[in-house]
Amino acid sequence: EHYVSYNNWEEEIRLVGTMINQRYEAVIVIPTFDESKTANFYSQLVSGGTVVTLLDHTMTGSYFTYAIQSYDLGIKRAVRYLCEKCKNNLAFIKNDIWAGRNMVHESMETAFKNIIELESPSRETVVLNNVHEIDTPFLDQKNIGGIFCCDDMDAVRAVGKLKEWGYTLPDDIALISYGNTDLARYFTPQITSIDSHYEEMVEKTIDIIHSHLRGEDTTYSQYVIQPDLIVRQT
Repeated sequence: EHYVSYNNWEEEIRLVGTMINQRYEAVIVIPTFDESKTANFYSQLVSGGTVVTLLDHTMTGSYFTYAIQSYDLGIKRAVRYLCEKCKNNLAFIKNDIWAGRNMVHESMETAFKNIIELESPSRETVVLNNVHEIDTPFLDQKNIGGIFCCDDMDAVRAVGKLKEWGYTLPDDIALISYGNTDLARYFTPQITSIDSHYEEMVEKTIDIIHSHLRGEDTTYSQYVIQPDLIVRQT
């Protein structure tokens, strides 16, 4: 077993190709953030006796072997929660830690806007690059009643700011995050979050590998995990 870390799409392609040439039994790939750069590579990949499984990509429906989550469904459940909790506008907070294009955030932002436009068109959607752009003038001027954070870490920062400024959650402002890590469960107040079931994705990935090692055809083994809404105190 080897764990290899990479930081760009060219390196991902080189590593996967090298491992196939070295006749690895299995390669699990967690993507770089701009998956559009590697889509053509995987669509034409001939892996021989190596099973190459993509874990948590955004390319649902493509002809790859994968175990991924339905980001659209997770976002839909997050938006519906916020719309039930407040009548005002909603803010979508991205995470700008990672340089370059982030297709996960792009997919989530697009779904967020589309669902609000479809189900609550009277609301304005405000997109922020990071949690540091939040302040009280912004919240008041934009009439923000609900906040969505792409990860639990930013949600913790946002809740801390809101508490410091005297806002009550979820009465004044409702907040939800994506991930449902320990941060969401053990922070005070406990953060309402979307559970993407990473453990289940890993289990499905291992099932694919075991099936391959038993000689079964796993060429089109595809699993899409359904995220769940976990309601807590925000």
